[in-house]
Amino acid sequence: MLGRLVKGEATRAELIRHVRATVEEAYECSPFDSFARDIRLLRDLGFYIRFCRARGTYRLERLDHPVLQLHLSRPALEALALLKATFRGLPHQERVEALIGDLSARLPEEVRRKLDREPLPRLAVAPADHWWFSKNSLVTVEKAIDRHQVLEFLYRSPKQPETAEPKRHRVEPYNLEYRDGHLYFEGYNLKTGKVYPYRVDRIVPGSARILPDVFTPREGIGRTVAIRYRLSPEIARFGASVRFRNQREERQDDGSVIVTGEAGSLFEAMTKLLRYGRHCQVLEPRELVDMMRKEAKAMVEVYSSFPRIRGAS
Repeated sequence: MLGRLVKGEATRAELIRHVRATVEEAYECSPFDSFARDIRLLRDLGFYIRFCRARGTYRLERLDHPVLQLHLSRPALEALALLKATFRGLPHQERVEALIGDLSARLPEEVRRKLDREPLPRLAVAPADHWWFSKNSLVTVEKAIDRHQVLEFLYRSPKQPETAEPKRHRVEPYNLEYRDGHLYFEGYNLKTGKVYPYRVDRIVPGSARILPDVFTPREGIGRTVAIRYRLSPEIARFGASVRFRNQREERQDDGSVIVTGEAGSLFEAMTKLLRYGRHCQVLEPRELVDMMRKEAKAMVEVYSSFPRIRGAS
C-alpha cells in the first residue's frame, strides 16, 4: 500500500487492488477492515496520510519519512543543483523541475535546503530564441514524432522574404534535437520527397496540427554526412574542438590539423564551420565546399560596400 501511495493519491478500491496484486493472499477476508487496519498502522508509524473526502482518495502528504528518504552522494546532489540552475528558461524546464521535485521531496530537510543554492558551474545552454512562444508547437511536434503521424504546419523559412506568406508543409517528423540554442527536427516533406531540418520556433504559432495519417518510419532518415576539413596552425595548436560525431584529427607537418567527422546535415556542418572564419578550409564533400564558397562570396559582397577606415589594412 505504501508503494502505491508514493506514486500518488489513490482511492480505497485502487489501494486494495494494488495490495492484492502485490501480496499473495492479502485481503482475502474482510478487505475493508484489513484496509482500515493497515491505514492506521501506517499512520502510527509516522506516515502522513490524508483522506480527501471530496475526491474519495488517500494521499501521502510527506515523503521525507526515514523509511522513504533518499540518501544521495555529494556528486549526485551537485548534479541535481546543476540541472535545476541550468534548465531555467529552457525547453522542458517543467519536466526537469518535476524530476527534481520528486527527488527532493524524499531528501532529509537539511539536504533539501542545499538544492536552493546555485552551483558554482552553470552550463551555457541558454536558448537563442524566445522558445516559450513555440511551446505549443513543440508539444505537437513531440506527439507527432512519438505517434509516427504526419505533421502539418505553416513555416517561415529564412530563405523567404520577411513579407512573404509562410508556406504550408506536410511532413513525416523525426529526430528532435536541441542544437546551437535552437530546437530542430527532421521532416520528410511529402510534397518534395526530401528531408529538411525544421526549426520549431519558425513554425507559425497555432498552425501545427497532427493529421490522422500514420506512417512507417523510413530507413536512412537521420543518416549522417561524412565531412573533412583543415584547421590552420593558429587554431589547431591546442587541438580541434569536438563539434561533430566520431571526430578524428590528423596533425600535419605545418602545424595544421585535418579533421574528419560526421554531421547531421550539410547545413549543420556549414553553420558550425563558419565560426572558424578564414582558419578553416573544407575539403570534403564537394557539396559542402560549394556551399562554403557561395557563403564566402556573399559575405564579401556584404562587406565590400562598407567604406574603408583610414589606417586599416
